[in-house]
Amino acid sequence: MDHGTDDHATIGAAVRSARLRRGLSLAVVAEQIGHTHSWLSRVERGLLPLESRRDLAALAEALQVSPTDLTGQPYEIGISRDDSAVASIPAVRRALHETDSSARMDAGTLLAAEESLTRMRLGFDLPGLGKLIPTLIPALRSTIPHVDAEDRDRLQRVLFWSF
Repeated sequence: MDHGTDDHATIGAAVRSARLRRGLSLAVVAEQIGHTHSWLSRVERGLLPLESRRDLAALAEALQVSPTDLTGQPYEIGISRDDSAVASIPAVRRALHETDSSARMDAGTLLAAEESLTRMRLGFDLPGLGKLIPTLIPALRSTIPHVDAEDRDRLQRVLFWSF
C-alpha cells in the first residue's frame, strides 16, 4: 500500500475520526492492535504510512469500520465475510483466552502438526489455519508443561508460530 504524503494524512484523519466516534483512546486502540500509542498517533497525524494490510485490517476491526472506510480505496483481503476463515475467528479467540487441560496431546503428534501449520501459513491457507489453530493452541498450552526440555522448546516455537 504505497500512498503519498497526502494519502497518509487522509488515512490518518479517517483513523482518528473513527476512533473518536467510538470514544476510544489512542492507548486502548493501540493495545488492541498490538502497537504503541505513539505509533498510532503518528499514523493519525499522517507522519507514518499505514502500509501493512495486517495493521489496516486490525485497525478497521478495532474501530468497527471497513478498511475501505479508512483508506477510501477498494481493499480486498481475498476472503469474504462468510468465508470459513472469517467464521473461525471466534474459535481462535477462545483458544487464545481459555486453557483446556483436557486438550493435552502426545508431543510427537503436536510436532508433526508443525509441518502442516508451516505449509498452511506459507500457502496463505486461511480456512485450513482456521480449522487447525483452535485445536492446536489449547493442546500445545496444556502439553508444553509436561514434556522434556527439548520438546518444550520445539513446541513453544510451534505455539509462537500458531499466532
